[in-house]
Amino acid sequence: LYQTIVIPGTGSPYTWSTTVTIDPRYVSIVGQGSGITFIDCTASPCLSLYEANFSLDPGGVIGGFTMTGNGSASQVGIQSAGVFNERWDDITFSGFTGTGAVSWYLYNSNSSNGWQERIHASKIRIENGSGLKFSYNAANIAASSFGYSDFDVSCDTEGANQTCFQVASGRLYGSDIHIQGNIYQTGTLLEALTGPNPGDMDDNRYLIQAEPLTSATPGTCIHAGVNAKIEGL
Repeated sequence: LYQTIVIPGTGSPYTWSTTVTIDPRYVSIVGQGSGITFIDCTASPCLSLYEANFSLDPGGVIGGFTMTGNGSASQVGIQSAGVFNERWDDITFSGFTGTGAVSWYLYNSNSSNGWQERIHASKIRIENGSGLKFSYNAANIAASSFGYSDFDVSCDTEGANQTCFQVASGRLYGSDIHIQGNIYQTGTLLEALTGPNPGDMDDNRYLIQAEPLTSATPGTCIHAGVNAKIEGL
C-alpha cells in the first residue's frame, strides 16, 4: 500500500527528535512548500530513506519543506541509501554547520547491489551549512554508482570548511549538474575528494555559477583531489 504523508504548512516548526525511516518505494513525504512547512531537526539523520531489499522499483517524492539543523557535529539532515528514481523538490536546508555535518548524505550502504541512480533533484537550497555528500560502502563496488541523475542546487554563504556539493567516493556520471553558490574564504562549491576510493564525476553536463562573498579572500569554486575526477561538458 503506497502512502503520501502530507506535512501541513503552519508557519511554526515541527520538531523531529528521532530518526524517521521510510522505504521510498512505498512512502512519500511532502510539505506544502519550503516557505511555510518547517522542520527543526535534532536527530541524526532526521529522515532516512532505505530499502532493506533493494530493487529497481521507482521511489516517490520528498520535498516541500525547510529542514533546520541544530549545529551539532556530524549531524545529518537526510540520508538516502540505494534509492532508485526518487524525486526531490523544493527543499531548503539550514543550520547543518557542525564539524562533519551534512544536509543531505547520499550514502549507498548496502552490502550488495544498492546503487542510487536516476535522482531528480530540483530547487534544493543550502543556507549556512554543508550541502550534499556522496559516498558508498567500499566493500560493495556496485553501490558506487550515482549515475543518470539531475541536480539543481543553490548554496548560500558556504563558510569555513563547508562544501556545497561533494563526491567523497563513488561515481556520479551521465548527469546534469547545475550549481549556484556564494562562497566565503575556505568554503568550496564543487568538490571530488581523494582517497582509496576517490570521487569520480565524469561524462556530466555542468552549469556552475559562483560568487565570492569577499573578493579579497575568495573561496574555491571547483576542487578535485589527487586521483579524483571532475570532467564533462
